[in-house]
Parts: sequence; C-alpha cells; structure tokens
Amino acid sequence: MNVFADMRDLVLVAIARLVAEGALPEGLDLSAVMTEPPRDALHGEMATNAAMVLARPARMRPREIAAALVAVLREDARVLAADVAGPGFVNMRLAPEVWQAVPGAILSADDFGRVAGEAPVCVEYVLAGKDAALHLGQARGMVTADGIATLLEWTGHAVRRVLRLRGDAVAQGLGLPFEAVKEVADQGFGWMPEGMLRDDAVLTLNAEDWNEEGWPLRRGDGRLTALGRDVLALRDRLGGSGTGGLGAGGRLVLVLDADRGGDVRPLMAVAEALGGQLDVRLVPPVTVPGGETSVAAMEEAVGPDLMRFHLMARRPDAVLDLDPARVTEQARANPAFEVSHAYARLASVLRDVQEEDATLAAQDLRGLNDPAELALLRLLADWPRQVAIAARVMEPHRIATYLVTLAGAVDRLWLRGQENPGVRFIQDTPEETLPKIALARATAVVISAGLGILRVTPLDELR
Repeated sequence: MNVFADMRDLVLVAIARLVAEGALPEGLDLSAVMTEPPRDALHGEMATNAAMVLARPARMRPREIAAALVAVLREDARVLAADVAGPGFVNMRLAPEVWQAVPGAILSADDFGRVAGEAPVCVEYVLAGKDAALHLGQARGMVTADGIATLLEWTGHAVRRVLRLRGDAVAQGLGLPFEAVKEVADQGFGWMPEGMLRDDAVLTLNAEDWNEEGWPLRRGDGRLTALGRDVLALRDRLGGSGTGGLGAGGRLVLVLDADRGGDVRPLMAVAEALGGQLDVRLVPPVTVPGGETSVAAMEEAVGPDLMRFHLMARRPDAVLDLDPARVTEQARANPAFEVSHAYARLASVLRDVQEEDATLAAQDLRGLNDPAELALLRLLADWPRQVAIAARVMEPHRIATYLVTLAGAVDRLWLRGQENPGVRFIQDTPEETLPKIALARATAVVISAGLGILRVTPLDELR
C-alpha cells in the first residue's frame, strides 16, 4: 500500500478520462505529474501539480485543467473534497478510512515501503591516508555511502558496497558491509578516447567552460594523482575491464571528500565516455570542539549508534559540528534523543499489551478519528514516499529528518492522551485498546525501519 502512489494513479486515470472525452489532447507527457502533501496542511492532505505541468503542452490555462480534474476526482469515494488552489494546483482531503488502513498494511508487509528489484549499482567510498586510526570525516563518508547504498536497496537495486583503499590505507569499515579492495594497478590511459588525453598524463576536454590547462593524471615523477587513480577505477567499474566491472550502462555512486570537488567534472566526462552512469557525492569534514576528531574518541564519548545517527542527520554537503555534549543531551533539541524517546514510549505500551501483528493488522481502525491520531496516520502513509525521495536524491539525512517529524507526532499524541483519556493507547476493553495498539505497533515498525537504514539499534528503554 502506498497512498501517495495510489492517489497519483487516481489522478492519471482522471487525466485519461479527460483525454478520452476530448477535454485534453492526446500524447501528453505525464512523467512530471506528482501527488504530495501540500506545503500548508490547512490546504488539505494531498496536492497534485497535474494541471500546472500539463498546461503548456495542452495549450490550456492551468486552472481550466484543474477544474476539470476536480470534477472527476470528486466522484471517487476516497476523495472527500477536491478544490482548485492558487494558479492551478488541486488540493484534496481524503476519507479517514484511507489513512486508517495504513497500520494494517504496515503490519501485513515484510518491509513496508520497500520495492523489489535487481538493478545493479556500485556505491564506493575512497579511503585514503596512512593513519591506522579513522577520523570522523572518513567515518562520515563511509556512513553516507552506506546510507545511500541501503536506500538504493530499498528502492529496487542490487548494490555492491566498495571501500577503495588508497595507498597505505587500512581496511576499516565501522562494522559496515563494505567490500575492501585495493586500487587497480597503473595500466596507463591509452584506452581513453582520442582528444581526451595529452602526453599520457593530462586529461583534456574541448568544451569552452572546462579547464583549458587540463587535469593532471600523473605527477612530475610519473606517479598517479588522486584523479588518475579515480579515472582508472572508473574504467574498472564502468568499462567492465576488471573483476569489478558493472558492464555497459553500469551505474556507480562515488563518495569523495569535499576537497575533491574540482575533480567532479572530469570524472563525469570520463564516465560518459565509458558509456556508464556516474553520480558523485562530496562529503565535507567534521569539526569537534577541542579538535579531537578520531572515531575512537567519539565512540568512547557517545557510543557508535549516537555517532552514526548524528553523522547522518545533517545534509551530506554541510560541514558538521559534532559536540559530544550535545550528542548525548537528553532534550528535544537532540534529534537522536527525540526519536529514541518516541520509540521507547511505544515499546513501553507494547510491553503492556502483547499481541501478534496478524491480529493487530486485522483490527478495525475506523475509531481512530482524533486529529492527533489522523496526523500520525498520515505521516506513516508518507514513509514509502520519503524513502523513494531520499533514494532518488541520495540523501540519507532525509530519513533522520522524517523520523524526527514522526517522533514529534508520537509526542503530540501522547500529550493529547493526557488531555483526553479516550485517545490513550490503553483503554478499558480489548475492543477499544487493540486498534490503538495497532497504531502504536505500526509506528514502532516504521521507526525501527528508519533507524535500520541509519544502522542504529532502536532502544526499548532509555537509560
């Protein structure tokens, strides 16, 4: 079950009907049609941009298309209200039964929000340096690469995780499932397309906006530069010339330290010449008050789970200031604490009322009508969409952000129960209690899944 995908399908059916009736022209590109929560919750529960993206190719006004869509959408029993908003958006409110069906779907699925598939992709982080001890910048690169890999697995990819060891770097994977490989031997660059290589040492490109001096692949003494090593690795992965080859059309996600930003454009050009797909993600350094940036020191101060959560909680392109005092602070300002606190609360309820998921999935949840309950249900329904977005843009921090939002909804529902006893998870009879326990269990499942993507173990109790 994916409510947002289901409603997009409804919009597409409505468009097809308008085409069949002659209200819209044939041959419209529907790939950009989306359904998502509106920016302002006061405007509804679901919005679509269909009229906006179809207006130009259809040569019609957006509001004219939106009005026609609204008339068709209102005929569906799942749609309580549909209205034209602004220049041509369509806002919808759905029947409560749509949201109330979500816990049952979560508890009936092995991995709610996960898509099956085997599209191959390689996610690679380059570990350089002679020190045996990892620093936090390297750890951030590794957990970012692993988070991207896990998101791609969730969205239908067969992922190979590679930790490429540069120079004297020692294989250290933070317990992550990387395959450690030494860099390929220097085989020269004679395989590069004509016009891209000068003197077997400089990568050149003809486009006016490229570096006219070229990018050195070798130093003056003939040794490979970092870019030269990466170019050889690209051939090995995307060219299919080595054991790690993905073959023609293969896809590689390369995670590099932020100081390598100047090498992104030539790497993209080489990947294009090889006929493969390359995505590059740059990870800035981590700063720590006092200057101690070793992984061992941070793990000793805060523990591996808290360290991983906070390494993943910020945008991967932003410098991260990791203060052990803030990381371990038990306060709402600490995102890791807020998520852990919400999960522990749910776990305490589930310890008091233990029931099989199959029994909970079969419960009638139509009594969950309180605004705080419906708000939580809507967030649970958004989980598959959030995973898909995070995977598409390769930003694992979006999962942490979603979990914080979900934890906030749990907290508001808990406080609502203090004001209104009828909203509390545990009621006087099993008939009243089990539907609410189904909501608690479904929420715990989603939080656990999100923490799993971040490689963090959920805690049943906070100590």
